Amino acid sequence: MQSPSLYQLAEAYAQNKKWPEALAAYAQYYREHPHEGVAPLCAMARIHRYQDQLEQAHELLTQALEEAPEDSTCHLELGHLFFKTGQLEHAVRYFQQALKLDPLCAEGYYWLGRIFQQEGHQTQALRFYQQAVEIRQDYPEALNAWGVIALATDDLENAAKVLKQAVQLRPLNYEYHKHLGLSLFWLKQEPEAIEHLQKAIALYPRLAEEYLNLGQFFLKEHQRLAASFFFKLALKGKGVSRSYLYTRLGECAEQASDPEEALYFYQQAQKLKPEDPWLEVRAATLLPWIYQSTEEIQAWNQRYSRNLDYLLHKFNKPSAPENTRISGFTQNFLLAYQGLDNHSLAEKLAAFWKSQLPHPPALKPRPAKRNRIRIGFVSAHFYQHSIMSCFGQLMPYLQANGFDVYCFQIAQPFQDQITANLKEQVHSFVDLSKQTALEKLSETLLKANLDILIYPEIGLENLTHLLSLQRLAPLQCLLAGHPVSSGSPTLDYFISCHLFEPPGAPNHYTEKLFCTQNPIFSIPCPQLPSKLLSRSELGYPQDQRVYLLPESLFKMHPDMDPLLKGILEQDPQAVVVMICARYHDWHEKLATRVTHSLPDLHGRIRFLPWSDQETFFMRLLQADVILDSLHFGAGTVAYQALGLGLPIVTWPGPLMRARIVSGLYQQMGLKECLADSGEKYIEIACRLGQDRVWRKEIAEKIKAHNAIIFDPNPGYAELSAFFRRMVLSQRAPENQA
Repeated sequence: MQSPSLYQLAEAYAQNKKWPEALAAYAQYYREHPHEGVAPLCAMARIHRYQDQLEQAHELLTQALEEAPEDSTCHLELGHLFFKTGQLEHAVRYFQQALKLDPLCAEGYYWLGRIFQQEGHQTQALRFYQQAVEIRQDYPEALNAWGVIALATDDLENAAKVLKQAVQLRPLNYEYHKHLGLSLFWLKQEPEAIEHLQKAIALYPRLAEEYLNLGQFFLKEHQRLAASFFFKLALKGKGVSRSYLYTRLGECAEQASDPEEALYFYQQAQKLKPEDPWLEVRAATLLPWIYQSTEEIQAWNQRYSRNLDYLLHKFNKPSAPENTRISGFTQNFLLAYQGLDNHSLAEKLAAFWKSQLPHPPALKPRPAKRNRIRIGFVSAHFYQHSIMSCFGQLMPYLQANGFDVYCFQIAQPFQDQITANLKEQVHSFVDLSKQTALEKLSETLLKANLDILIYPEIGLENLTHLLSLQRLAPLQCLLAGHPVSSGSPTLDYFISCHLFEPPGAPNHYTEKLFCTQNPIFSIPCPQLPSKLLSRSELGYPQDQRVYLLPESLFKMHPDMDPLLKGILEQDPQAVVVMICARYHDWHEKLATRVTHSLPDLHGRIRFLPWSDQETFFMRLLQADVILDSLHFGAGTVAYQALGLGLPIVTWPGPLMRARIVSGLYQQMGLKECLADSGEKYIEIACRLGQDRVWRKEIAEKIKAHNAIIFDPNPGYAELSAFFRRMVLSQRAPENQA
């Protein structure tokens, strides 16, 4: 070249993105040297493409192609141009022609990879990226693209390997650090993953939104640790609400039964957003899922009570509806697992929330001559859920026996075949799951003009609790889906069964207590599994006796520990088996507790992973002894075990939620497995474990009598008559005829 300095000047301008100067220098060089190749034309076309001046770019490349049809750079640039305009078929043709003319054009392979990846052809794309890297080992874009596909296809070792090379070549590229960090995260190399993910967000703080989305995804997938990991990383960036991130971290810690950590995060969120009162409410009503001791229970119980007094004093008038995020969390669910009669605390909580809610309109008079009683059921759980197991047959029964049944689904959108069947069996099914405004929900329920409003449970989510604080029907009742008092002054009756209630039971409820003589649970009798796995296949030891505690781990009150100690001491061959939660690591908290409470025996307590229902039934069948938990005993599991003809050792407590198993034994006319003290509980358990003949005798008695517990119709008939009496008594005397 006669004037290399002019071309080098153009290159320098282009490198520094001084586009006008670069275009002028390239044009001048081409005018002065028209026969020295089309590189200046291709360079000018590239600059026009960068500036979205696509017509000018196309004109220059058409000219270049006419002058040098065998120039690979010209075909490469035309490929780029058509890729930018979305004409991928043309782009592929020109990239392929560039490679035909220059088989060592790594860029051509890379861009073919981009196109095939965009079209969803990952395998072919990966081959192109690998060919690009084979030609040019220091090609960071191709290495990163290769790593991204490897990451997406779970080839994590290779992903980390090539992404490390990309990062070494481009240490200031945030995307490369992010991709490498993700591959290391999945490889469980957390310290190194944190290093690169933090580097990525330091280079590009707006990455916080992406980390937040990753956290949200993992939280939705019930992967709490991963969610916390990314929420904490997002705190290091910009563009997302730090208050929101701290709130999400608080939720993760709360679910992990780390209330102190949750409290810290909620307090941080509150500092950043002091105008949001519900952060304070949430922090004030924290409770653990797993307690380490009875003393800890008392401490948290007293804190809860003090905080409710404080909230009642501070928030003594209704808040603006737009400022109340009231449907996302519940504060009374975990109270039930403290082993205490907490209905006075439930009343305080109800009084607080009622003070914050607007008053709904007054009830309209019911039509005087309506022949069929309108009864509504409000729940978030009209699908395969324990609530539908308990009461799924009640609603069709009432519809078939003179009532018009209205079902209102709120809070959760889940529906399945059970939902579909229910829709066919009731008068009306209204899906309100997308409506979170309490006023709108109340309005819909009021328009239904119900005679009776039923809540199958209160406590599993907050929206039913809040609705129950309003008068939306003349008669409002609570069933025992979550068998504790709501504390609500506007619920008239708690529906229970005398078999499950202790003496003095009315004192445990804010509502009036109505007891049927027969249970109204409709839990189906379990079917025997199609095959039976061996003990070793189920995770049981073959040479020891298995004492199974099949209930949720948050039911494992510290008062259970002395009973387990007694069993393990009296039966040297005993092991106690519990079942881990499906999504939470609560067993780690429980393992820590028994390490201290049973220092010499904790090695004989095992935790098995969560399983599907058929495997769960096999675990019941293959256990030597099934133990009922104290203070909050088995419900659905009691029906399942007894339906399989398996005895359960139980010690009925002073509250209904600890008396389901004893009530079912009473209904069957059996009492051999009922204990009246801790010593008796241990004695019965060990005898069942060590005396196979006696255990078989008890099992045969259960099988001979268990059909009665699976017939809810007598209880349904009693409940129907009660509803009719109550509605009749509320109508004006002149309409009672």
